Amino acid sequence: MDSLLLTLTDTPVPTDWTQTIVTIGTVLFGAGAIKVYKLIIATRKARRREDNADSNEYKDSLKAKVDELESKVDDLQIKIGEMIGMYTDRILVLSTELAESHVYVEFLNKEIEGKDIVIKDLQSIKN
Repeated sequence: MDSLLLTLTDTPVPTDWTQTIVTIGTVLFGAGAIKVYKLIIATRKARRREDNADSNEYKDSLKAKVDELESKVDDLQIKIGEMIGMYTDRILVLSTELAESHVYVEFLNKEIEGKDIVIKDLQSIKN
């Protein structure tokens, strides 16, 4: 390793640098460091699970709300159908009554015309 460092930097590397690098490597990749890395990874996994649990809970609550709204929509559609039927029947009754009223008005107009003729005849006789 000393020869590699010599060729890269063209200066001799002191031995305490070598010891420092070996120490850092031992610390970073030693058994204790691996336990720390495992702990960090486990913590991240637990945090992701919690985030997923919150996300799933949120999704479940949204699904419940959607189901509730769909149920309300179905109920309202049934009520609207009933109201349309009721108002259709009422419109039919009112239309029939209106037609009867038109016929009655025509009858009255004809009677008035007949009486007007009689009145005119009486007035012409009187004169």
